[in-house]
Amino acid sequence: MGSLRFHRTGRKRNSVPVDSYGENHVDSSLAAILMGISPVATVLFAHIMLPDESLNAQSVIGVCIGLVGVALLVGPDALLDLGRELIAQFAIILAAICYSISTIYIKRKATRPPLEMAAGSMLVGAISITFATLAFGEPSKIMMPSSGSLMAVLYLGIFPTALATLIYFFLVPRLGANRMSQVNFAVPVGGALIGVTLLNETLSLSTTIALAIIMVAIYLVTSKRSSRVKQSV
Repeated sequence: MGSLRFHRTGRKRNSVPVDSYGENHVDSSLAAILMGISPVATVLFAHIMLPDESLNAQSVIGVCIGLVGVALLVGPDALLDLGRELIAQFAIILAAICYSISTIYIKRKATRPPLEMAAGSMLVGAISITFATLAFGEPSKIMMPSSGSLMAVLYLGIFPTALATLIYFFLVPRLGANRMSQVNFAVPVGGALIGVTLLNETLSLSTTIALAIIMVAIYLVTSKRSSRVKQSV
């Protein structure tokens, strides 16, 4: 696997919504592969629901190559756990499909300004998580968070969540569902580069090859040829 590390997640934790529940019971390396279903599902759903993003050979080849790159990046050993936690693994796949459907829906139906849609999405998400916590969690056992924890929550709420959601709603109508879905393949690439630049990690040969494969996949799906209207396989 090289220097890119994927740690085992905790087991038998309290129930939490969909993908978080799955990731509490499935190794993060396998979860990364299962989340790779999202761009695959997006390509298929877009072909059915978006006339200007019909299926073509280049995009299909691209997402398949991307899955191979992610599998190589996290290591073949990750597949050994496939089938051991079926409910948790299904939850991750379901979350990936939900991400795909939401991207398709935004591309097809969203007409409001990005800031308005992002604010509404954050509000609905906050309310949903609150009810899920009260229904499935154990609020009575919640401890008073430290100042460091509060700062971490504040940072995560503003930048990787709120700001990212705003950018997401801005880009989907402009780039299309297929091209936006490739961010799922770009995440491990960014993680590897951050590890090298900030954590002094080194890239092994297998990791470098995997990153190159993923970049090729992203190029194939996002290039102009793959986004032409009504191009058949």
